[in-house]
Amino acid sequence: MDTEIRAMIQSEASGSCGLDDMDILRGKKKDVINQVRKTVIPFFAERGITITTIGMFGGFTYKNPKIQDAIDKTFVSQQEKVVAEAVFDAQQKKNETIEKAAIGLKNAAITKAEGEAEAIEIAAKAEAAAILAVAEAANKANSNPVFLKLKQLEVEESRISKWDGVYPKWYMAGNGDSPQIMLQGSPE
Repeated sequence: MDTEIRAMIQSEASGSCGLDDMDILRGKKKDVINQVRKTVIPFFAERGITITTIGMFGGFTYKNPKIQDAIDKTFVSQQEKVVAEAVFDAQQKKNETIEKAAIGLKNAAITKAEGEAEAIEIAAKAEAAAILAVAEAANKANSNPVFLKLKQLEVEESRISKWDGVYPKWYMAGNGDSPQIMLQGSPE
C-alpha cells in the first residue's frame, strides 16, 4: 500500500495539479481528489484491491519556506479582505436601515402636519359659516328688538367678564339705540 497505492495517488494528484496555477488549485482541492479517485479506485479494483477511501489532509504546501510564507501571507490578506468586505456590507445594511427609518419618520411627520392643516382648514370654514349664519340672522332680525336686546346682553356679559373691579371715571349712557359706554381717564 505504501509503495504502489501511495505512489499512484501522488502521481495522479501531481498530474491534476500540474494543469493549474497554485492560486487556482487552492480552490480546487475537491476536484483534484475526485480526479484521483476516478483513476486510482478502478485501477486497483481490476487487480483485486478494493480502496474504500482516498482523502487529502492539509493543503498545498511548498518545500521552500520563503515561498510558503509568501503564500500564507497572501492567504491571510485575502481572508482579511473578505472580513473587511463583510464588515462594510453589514455597515451598509445598517445605514440603509437607519435611512429607511428616517424616511418613515419624515413621512409620518408630513402626514401628521397635513392632517393638522386639514383640521385647521375645516375648523376655519366651520367658523366662517357660523359667522355668516349669525350675520344673516342679524340682518333678518335687524328690526326685531328682542334680538338686539339679546346681542346687547352678550356684549355686556363679555364686558363684565373682563372687568378688573375698578369703576371707570366716565360713563356714557345709551339712549336705547346706542350702547352704554364706560371710559377710563378724563377727556381733555
